[in-house]
Amino acid sequence: MDFGVVYRAALHLVPYMAQNQTAELTEFLTRIIFSYPKLKRNNSSVPFEFFQKTLFSFDEGQLQKDAQTTATIFSDLTPLGLTDSSQAQSLAFPSRDPTVFTSSWMLECFSYVQKWGSAMDKVQPNSLPSCVRGYFFWLTFSIKIVAENRGKTLRFDEIYAFLADFFSEDGWYREPFVKTALQVILSILCTTSPSSKKPLLKFASEAKVKNKPIIDFYDGLLDDFVASSYGDPVFAQYVLLPTLQHQPSAFRAKFWGPEKQAWSVGALNHHNLCYPVKLHLDPPETSVSLLGQYFLLLMTQNITEKRTPLMYLIAVRHLNHFFHRQQASKLEQKPSTQPEVALMDKLSRFLQANETSILTQHILRYKGPCANPEAVIELHDDVLQVSKNLPLYSIRS
Repeated sequence: MDFGVVYRAALHLVPYMAQNQTAELTEFLTRIIFSYPKLKRNNSSVPFEFFQKTLFSFDEGQLQKDAQTTATIFSDLTPLGLTDSSQAQSLAFPSRDPTVFTSSWMLECFSYVQKWGSAMDKVQPNSLPSCVRGYFFWLTFSIKIVAENRGKTLRFDEIYAFLADFFSEDGWYREPFVKTALQVILSILCTTSPSSKKPLLKFASEAKVKNKPIIDFYDGLLDDFVASSYGDPVFAQYVLLPTLQHQPSAFRAKFWGPEKQAWSVGALNHHNLCYPVKLHLDPPETSVSLLGQYFLLLMTQNITEKRTPLMYLIAVRHLNHFFHRQQASKLEQKPSTQPEVALMDKLSRFLQANETSILTQHILRYKGPCANPEAVIELHDDVLQVSKNLPLYSIRS
């Protein structure tokens, strides 16, 4: 039997389990999560594509198979109130709204997994890692169910904060299977809403998670990332999600600020992100202080195309838009703020003094992220094509 089908079918029962149903939770976890050791040994490092295929392959025929599987496995699970197979079969369809998901409940499940796995280790060595892998398979499907309901039952920023426990210094995120599962979860959090066309994961500067303002939580998370991640790519993507362009600029200011220097850790490339890179690029940055930080880091070569390719791409894209927008405003005699004028003057002086440098060409001729995995930025053929025949450095008198 396809174990992906078993997990997918069984997890539709999860929302019916309230936090105080300890006996039911124990039986559920024992039957499903701890069946992982029975899986093929070569599944300890399941590829990202497997998860994607398993998670997003729902169709009517597959749902019918899931229903039958659920009925077979859970027809005798009387503590959940299932008295016949037809009830179990009806629960296999993900059309109803789950109502009892909480991040604390998910952590309680993990605590149970660790205790159970540690106890089993005495009888069967290596049981704990197997149980943890089973938990993350379960967790991935659980969060997928929340996403299907557009976060109505559990805020996506709460899920984000909950995941921090796995990225601690002694967290499980370095285990290959867990690493892959976390990548899939991050991609789920970036699922786009059909109405707004923006990711469902939204942060509000005034929101609270784990009994503290979310911006303070993020500050501590960056400290952990800089101190213990050693540039781990999944951890890096995790800390980058609050910096996406549709999120409040306060998070980008924290990440890009000189205090943390989080931008210097790791060498992420836009080709291996688990979410679309355009979320870092659009809409264009409007914070002049952030644009000034981008310019400073590029000018001092703290971020470079080879050493920090994703950071370089982000900075070049937003400075490119700023430069050409300011040129157009000057030509059209539209007013600019004093900070904008000051930054444009610095940028123009730099570009003029380094006219033949690669960085200058990238800022002037940026077209988009390059599809070639060996490159970072795709360029327009010439500057005039980008600037619409505006004279270069026209902001200078």
